[in-house]
Amino acid sequence: MRFFFSSKQRALERYARDLPGLLLTRYGNSPTYTAGQVRRTVETSDLDTAHIEYAFAMFLAKADFDRLYTPGNYTFLRADLLREIAKVTGNDPDEVRDQGAPLGSGPTPAIATRFGDGALSDALK
Repeated sequence: MRFFFSSKQRALERYARDLPGLLLTRYGNSPTYTAGQVRRTVETSDLDTAHIEYAFAMFLAKADFDRLYTPGNYTFLRADLLREIAKVTGNDPDEVRDQGAPLGSGPTPAIATRFGDGALSDALK
């Protein structure tokens, strides 16, 4: 069953589901990506740019993010992202935790739940 989500939730879902593969295809495997790479990929892939700061929080190194936005927003946006992912996946927000790395770093997302590291990508398929 599919629930009705806000435009923000739809954007975050597509960022989490589509951006890792798109960035990998365009720029190769990297622990982080640049703001320009993320922005170009979002814009040219027909993804919603209204919430691009979340894409930056997902795929930029914290120091790079902090140069674009007020320091402290990185942590806030990642926490908000985790709450939204918990809603989409049906998990308890207290069971979803940030493992502290950009989502582009390595083969598994930097977000895990009690169901394991693959729960996010499995839930978004």
